[in-house]
Amino acid sequence: MKTIRQCLLLVLAFFLASCSGNAQTNEPPPEVTASRIEVLDFHTDHRCKTCLAIENLTKTVLADSYAKEVEEGKVTFQLINVDEEENLAVAQKFGAFGTSLMLNVIQNGQEKQVDLTDFAFMNADDEEAFTRGLQERINAELKNLQL
Repeated sequence: MKTIRQCLLLVLAFFLASCSGNAQTNEPPPEVTASRIEVLDFHTDHRCKTCLAIENLTKTVLADSYAKEVEEGKVTFQLINVDEEENLAVAQKFGAFGTSLMLNVIQNGQEKQVDLTDFAFMNADDEEAFTRGLQERINAELKNLQL
């Protein structure tokens, strides 16, 4: 009986010690609440010419037209392989089970997804149309963001 009591006291002491750390707030970290546009390019292990073109064109548009916004963190780019287990949750969140191009617009902690997949596939072979269309969509979202 004495051993059980000692074990319970030890567990209780461990629990209290683990709860007495730094105070935590319910506020999300700043990177979660900061207004920004995440450009998400999902792909699989096996990538076709069109999928690679979407990636390259997207990177070019961001580098050529949004370098300042990228540097400031207002626009970010992520290349996400949906076939990798660690990316399963984000792929499910966006419904991306193959090549997909998405904008995740974050403002005041709220997210709005803009699916550009059809646009990207329809214009991947036309650099001018792809560039113009992606710029229009990003510019419209930047205009609506309170940065």
